[in-house]
Amino acid sequence: MRNVIMFPYDNAPAAVSRLSGTAVPTRAGRIIDMDDVGSYAVQVRHAEMHMPAATMQALMNQYILPSADTAIKRVNISFGNGTIQMRGTMRKLGIPVGFTATAVASPTRDGDMQISVVKMKAAGFIPKGVMHALGLNMSKVAQPDNRRVFRIVGDTMIVPVSSMFPPPKFVGRLRSVRVTPQGMFSVIGTGRSDAPSVNAKAFLHMRGGRVNFARLTMADTDLTMVPKGRAGSLGFSPARYYRQLAAGYTINKPDMGLVGYVADYRGLRRGS
Repeated sequence: MRNVIMFPYDNAPAAVSRLSGTAVPTRAGRIIDMDDVGSYAVQVRHAEMHMPAATMQALMNQYILPSADTAIKRVNISFGNGTIQMRGTMRKLGIPVGFTATAVASPTRDGDMQISVVKMKAAGFIPKGVMHALGLNMSKVAQPDNRRVFRIVGDTMIVPVSSMFPPPKFVGRLRSVRVTPQGMFSVIGTGRSDAPSVNAKAFLHMRGGRVNFARLTMADTDLTMVPKGRAGSLGFSPARYYRQLAAGYTINKPDMGLVGYVADYRGLRRGS
């Protein structure tokens, strides 16, 4: 994958400048079905991506926090130079308590993302030091019920890469993360980036294995999607890929591969 703007949700674009990996079925004995985003995950060998604060906010509120079943609700997020600013509520004993926090992000030794709170105020005036003096920290007041999504150690949220996006999930080790006012820049994976011979600046390419899409099944898959207008980037929605295919056209290659010149999802989304 090169220069693809992924849309896990319509309000959550994430720019993937390059990604190499292996798509694998998530259900034993089944094959990848592109019409069911829960049927596969991507084991990332190498990926470089960037997301703005609005995307992280949408992913937190629409996927990560609800899936984890945590007391943290309705988070607003902005980025500074090396910092993440958060504002939201924590609901404890049925009572919502507002909080503001400043955090920094870094990889753990296991390749998860850790978001460590360095400054915090609860209820608008109780500082982090007073909360600690009372024996209260994030792990005490906001530990999620579903700790497979994320867990809290002290005042640090630890989020696996596989929990960052809704299906299809990305599985891999976070190598580096950098936060600027323009966005969060992450490198995932411990391998090198492959460079398939695709004559396009932006593309998705799947090769090998069996894949279902629409009413077709490809064996020894050779499927490529490129922008219909040969643009330098491609907006892509895994859940609505067929709509993009249907708005473009396909070419059968002499070696039985298939190339789809697809519509950009950004244009389809604005037109819907």
